[in-house]
Amino acid sequence: MTKLNDAIAKAALQAAEHWSEERLSALTSKRVRGLTGGTLTDWGLASSPKEPSVPLVSLAGGVPDAETQPRKALIAAMERALSTKDDLPLVYGGPVGYQPLREEMAKFFSRDHQIEQGADNYILTNGAAGAIDLVTATFISPGDVVITESPTFPGSLRTFRGHEAEIVGVSLDKHGINMDELSSKVNELERNGRKIKILYTIPTFHNPTGTTTSIQRRTELIEFAAKHGILILEDSAYSEIFFGEDLIPSIFGIAGGRGVITAGTFSKIIATGLRVGWIQAEEKLLQPIESTRFDMGNSPLLHRMLYQLMITGELERHIEKQRILYAEKMRVMSSIL
Repeated sequence: MTKLNDAIAKAALQAAEHWSEERLSALTSKRVRGLTGGTLTDWGLASSPKEPSVPLVSLAGGVPDAETQPRKALIAAMERALSTKDDLPLVYGGPVGYQPLREEMAKFFSRDHQIEQGADNYILTNGAAGAIDLVTATFISPGDVVITESPTFPGSLRTFRGHEAEIVGVSLDKHGINMDELSSKVNELERNGRKIKILYTIPTFHNPTGTTTSIQRRTELIEFAAKHGILILEDSAYSEIFFGEDLIPSIFGIAGGRGVITAGTFSKIIATGLRVGWIQAEEKLLQPIESTRFDMGNSPLLHRMLYQLMITGELERHIEKQRILYAEKMRVMSSIL
């Protein structure tokens, strides 16, 4: 590297000193000036004392039990993904992600749907958080209203605030979001000329309350949102970790995909560090979302690894083991409490 003349280097350093913290701050966009880097909870992490006096069981973060992670199966799946004769696993991922994985996901989740789904109903994202961010970027303009359950996952609230949405919370009861309160608040917002774009819900194993929205309430929510022209953003991060035989139909499935966008993730069923999630929606809703994407796509290598994990049946077997283990953990925790 060419060495700078001492005088030139000194002059450059003196010029750089003009960049005060205030001057740099003035360059940030208005959108981010009121934001912070977020809390550990916002990032899905949990804090704990460095040296706890007794071992802790943290219930703060949605992180799968490390002992359940299928490390050997993932290594084998990665080896198969890398054994391809071309270099596709190591190039850019594109706007929607690896098609065979999206096709396999459509088959896997077909039990949830009344209408046929295919690869074109999915966009692969950077986890469910990336899915929610993309949906918000696509449909929210500054000042638009996002309705959420109250309380809800703070990481999603931070995303909505980052896109300058106004957040209106609605309480929950044992059946899900309170429909009387929702109706009252929506009617008031509409009378005041406010534009309500999205209703964000975690209907299955809600974070943080644990509430699961009843089928009747899901149907009421679909009818209400359609009447008022509000998109439902369904966060299904925890939907696979159910106990017993009965799978609760998704809001997307009950609605036949109309007016509902689902955000899903492999984080809760494999590992949060994978950072692979998805958006599921009608093609006409996915088209503008695809246009909003500027990140060059996600990792094709991880997509191919997950595809290999699915086609061998390893993923399904892994989830079944998870359900058994978590059911036992739930019984133990309930008994202790």
